[in-house]
Amino acid sequence: MISLLLLILSSSGLEYSSSFILGGEFRDAALDDSLLYIADGRGIRVLTQDQYRERGFSKIPGRTYLIALYNDTLYAGGDRGLVKLAANQASEDEPGVEYLHRETLVALAISGETLYFADTNRHLYVRDIPYTLTADTFNLSVLPARIIPHGEKVYLACDTNGLWVIDFSSSSPEPKELEIKGDPPVMDVVFGKEIAYLACAEQGLWVAQIKRNSLKVITAIEAPGQIQDLASYGDRLAAAAGTGDFLLFSVENPAEPHLIQEANLKGTVFNLAPGPDMCFLLCESMIGKMNMQSRPGAVVGAYYRRLGEPYDMLSRGEIAFIAGGDMGIFTLRIGDSLEPLAYYNTNTDCRRLYLYGSQVYVLSSSNMLNIVDVKDPSKPERRTSRDFKSTVSGIDAAGEMVLAAEQEHGLGAWWRCPCGPLHEQGRLNLAGRTLDVRILDKIAFVSTASPPALYVIDWSDSTQMQVVASLELQRDYERLYLIDKYLLGLDDEGALAVFNVARPIRIKEPYLLDLVGTPQDLVIDSGRIFIAAGKAGVHQVDFSKPSTPSLVRSYDVGQARGVAFCKGRLLVSTPYAVEAFNFK
Repeated sequence: MISLLLLILSSSGLEYSSSFILGGEFRDAALDDSLLYIADGRGIRVLTQDQYRERGFSKIPGRTYLIALYNDTLYAGGDRGLVKLAANQASEDEPGVEYLHRETLVALAISGETLYFADTNRHLYVRDIPYTLTADTFNLSVLPARIIPHGEKVYLACDTNGLWVIDFSSSSPEPKELEIKGDPPVMDVVFGKEIAYLACAEQGLWVAQIKRNSLKVITAIEAPGQIQDLASYGDRLAAAAGTGDFLLFSVENPAEPHLIQEANLKGTVFNLAPGPDMCFLLCESMIGKMNMQSRPGAVVGAYYRRLGEPYDMLSRGEIAFIAGGDMGIFTLRIGDSLEPLAYYNTNTDCRRLYLYGSQVYVLSSSNMLNIVDVKDPSKPERRTSRDFKSTVSGIDAAGEMVLAAEQEHGLGAWWRCPCGPLHEQGRLNLAGRTLDVRILDKIAFVSTASPPALYVIDWSDSTQMQVVASLELQRDYERLYLIDKYLLGLDDEGALAVFNVARPIRIKEPYLLDLVGTPQDLVIDSGRIFIAAGKAGVHQVDFSKPSTPSLVRSYDVGQARGVAFCKGRLLVSTPYAVEAFNFK
């Protein structure tokens, strides 16, 4: 069986070519004797457990955040449902997958030969794996955060909706809520002898005795962070503690656990992947591990860290430039595959890129602008930087001048000193927040929000910039693009606007094309516009008649943040990778 992703792309004329994986959203993992299978958002990443050597990466349609292993078969769940695949195919780009369920999953577990999964329709399914039969289906009144099989019972940890149980030894099993005095949120449960340990988020670790339809609380242990996942190691109890990272409790006295170790990692620890000797810690941006053979538990020095989180992209010739979030900027050579050349860490969260000559201007999510020389793409070098008084959401440059859309401080004009930093030349305060700017000779177009408007600015004298025209709008255009005599605006709530600026001081109402998703970047090639629209993927728009563009089709390529065209291929950045596609 071929994957749904391949089917979608082939039928629409877009064919996957290659990818450059930067990282993922590490939320869940499954282990065999030597490998670690990670659900990382875009698909499944396969690593060795010893030194995190990469064995491969497989793309799964949609967003994948749940995974479980039974013998040599993987079960992966996410917003497209539940698939199964052979574990030895998980290192292939496009593995053959079989769909078992088509609704968004919220929880997944395997115990013995039984598969349990729950979806957003509040259904719990119990499936006999060897016989591929769904033995039971239960209607739930709440959504479980985790499924915990235990003996003849299945417990459902339902966060703020408490703890529920289904007793399969009953003649008519049905979900029942367990009464817990204090009504804590329940994220996970680990069972001891006639005792239960509850992961109660910000309320810490709770200890309770198991009654028929209730739990009698013995004690509640305060702990750093928000305890979300538990794993038992004999007389020790490991906990993923959110912002509190990793915690280890002694349960030598089962009724009175006490904290014996904290391990700090970069990021928030969401989940644990327990093995007999090692416990892997799944964070936002990295994977760590604890050696559980040592006492109380030694943090292993080797970490697997994502390289970055792609946002904007630009290309020139065979070189692509990537804004890589908190890891700076990356350069790639586009050949038969995407070849990483170098990365430059600006020590800021890089989001937007601009290419002027041999320099890349990089805007961060804060107030910082970095200028990096990329004359040699394999050796990016720092040029200069500027810390603004407010967030800069867009810039444009002409000659020796840079115009900056400084959200709370209007439009700034800055001189690009050849041998040093930017120097302020002038400023024009505008009503509302300044979003973006595009230069056409000595005219600049500036979009604002609160109230939404488009301003036409004469900046021929950068020290005395003047508004020469304006147009009230109904939408905020976070991004502006200038193509010949047309100004294009993207509204991240779902629209492409086309302004005819042949007569700049007489701008008329734009033509609007409503789009699904969150439009946030575009690139034009041969009369075609490609728009990165978040979870809606990439939209292709016919721009052969600029006054009336039309939507041609949409491509399901994951959560698209940025787009670029390079050597006849469409490049798309997602939160986890940069991927290249050919047109058939």
